[in-house]
Amino acid sequence: MDAPDIPDSRSDIPDSRYWTGAHTKHCLRYHLVWIPKYRQRLLTGVIAHRLQELLHHASAVNRWRIHELAIQSDHVHLLLQIHASDRISDVMQR
Repeated sequence: MDAPDIPDSRSDIPDSRYWTGAHTKHCLRYHLVWIPKYRQRLLTGVIAHRLQELLHHASAVNRWRIHELAIQSDHVHLLLQIHASDRISDVMQR
């Protein structure tokens, strides 16, 4: 059984460290950490793979860049670069 392709979140996003807008130049990176309720060790196997697919898909759709992603059995670390027009509260809801 072939694993489904994970969309590349870096495919059409500029590769430079700083992103530029009409009158801005910025590099907004956020280190986000999620934990399951009661820090249960649920994020393994198929669940971890699906979570990785979803995070890469969301970043590709919204034109964010995932610099680092580490899925442990009881938490997730994500280093995410977003645009200056995006609020982190809106990013967390998408």
